[in-house]
Amino acid sequence: MIKSHTKKAALIAGTVFILVGLIACGRPFAGKDRSDYFLKGMDRKVASLDLNAEQQAYYDRMRAEMKADLEALKKERKETAGKIKAELSAAAPDMKKVSAFAKEGMQKHPKLFEKQIDRLTEFYSQLNAEQQKEVREFIDKRLSRFDS
Repeated sequence: MIKSHTKKAALIAGTVFILVGLIACGRPFAGKDRSDYFLKGMDRKVASLDLNAEQQAYYDRMRAEMKADLEALKKERKETAGKIKAELSAAAPDMKKVSAFAKEGMQKHPKLFEKQIDRLTEFYSQLNAEQQKEVREFIDKRLSRFDS
C-alpha cells in the first residue's frame, strides 16, 4: 500500500508535470496544434531520466494513449467548431444552440486532463527514487517562475 503522503506527492507531481508541459515554453500557439509540441517536450524531459527497458515500455504505452486522446479531442474540437459555424451562418442563428455546442465541447477537456494526470501519476510511481527526485526538482524549478 502506498503511503498517503507519497500518493499526494505523486498526484501533485503528475499534475504539475502536465501543466508545466503545457505552459513551459512561452506563448500559446494561436490556432495551432499543441499536442505534438506537448508530447515532444515530455519526450525531452523523460529522455533525461535514463529509463530502464520496463519504464521505457510503460512510457511508450502511456504516450501512445495520450497522443490518441489528444487526437480524438482535436477531432471533436473541429466538429464542435463546425457545428458552431454552421449555426452562426444560419439566417437567424440560435445563440442558445451555439452556447450548448460550446459547453458540450468544453466538458470533455477537464475529463481528458484528469485522465492525463492519472497517467502521469502512475508513470511517476514507476520511477526509482532518484528519477522521482529529478522530476520533483524539475517541477520545483518551473514553479519558481510563479514566485515573482
